[in-house]
Amino acid sequence: MTHLVGKPFFTHLCLDTHRYTQVMLFCMYLYFFTVVLASENVALKKPARHIATSVEFYYGTTDKAVDGNTDGIFSHRSCTHTDEYLNTWWKVNLMGFYNITSVQLFTRTDANSYRLQNFEVRVSGTDPTTFPSRDGQQCVYCRSQVALTGTLLNCTRPIVGRFVSLFKSANENLTICEMFVFGTKLDTGTYELVQDNSRINSSAVTSLTTASWIGCGAKCLSDVRCDAFNVMTSGPRSQPGVTCELVGVTQWVTNMTLEAKTGWRAYKRLVEG
Repeated sequence: MTHLVGKPFFTHLCLDTHRYTQVMLFCMYLYFFTVVLASENVALKKPARHIATSVEFYYGTTDKAVDGNTDGIFSHRSCTHTDEYLNTWWKVNLMGFYNITSVQLFTRTDANSYRLQNFEVRVSGTDPTTFPSRDGQQCVYCRSQVALTGTLLNCTRPIVGRFVSLFKSANENLTICEMFVFGTKLDTGTYELVQDNSRINSSAVTSLTTASWIGCGAKCLSDVRCDAFNVMTSGPRSQPGVTCELVGVTQWVTNMTLEAKTGWRAYKRLVEG
């Protein structure tokens, strides 16, 4: 299935600490404000887990929801199956960061199709370990029963993440016969932490608010004029998003000054020699 989607206004950073150099590198996942073609189901055959496989239906393992087979007849062994649990869940590791725009669910077509309703689909950059989860952001909450022919659910907005989870609070079985996840893989670049609790001063600063500290780095990466950025890592809980400053430092040594500033972090573009 093919979807036409746009990439988001913020994205993900992954931390990589070098033990000997003590340099903290962030893998920045680049985005574009252009329309791109997403022609893949990015969850296909990726590692998946759920709360527990049913003891009786031991063949209803987690991988059956991402095996590419939408067959809804349970005896054909292409559907997951758990026992009755409160706060039951299923999740998939996409093995990379993607801009997720929609998911498509397939349920049983022989019996008990009503079970796949009143559930939340969530996208996160980190692996959720408890449910209900606050990791990441909600893609969609589906109250209706998934159709026998499958139901396509669009996220309320594009979300960047590595893990996609499905959660039900009802105390009943969870069965998924297939889950497609549609999105686009993100490109990479690298930035370096200059100093924690510090802020770069420069004559060329653009101040804005992003959804998270992750989004600040993504904004800088996508702007050719940006060589560094400051981000406020802590602020008032009532304040939506975080304060972000994009810094243009074309001649790093002569133009840059660093000031101590509690709650801020300063990063610069890492130039490989």
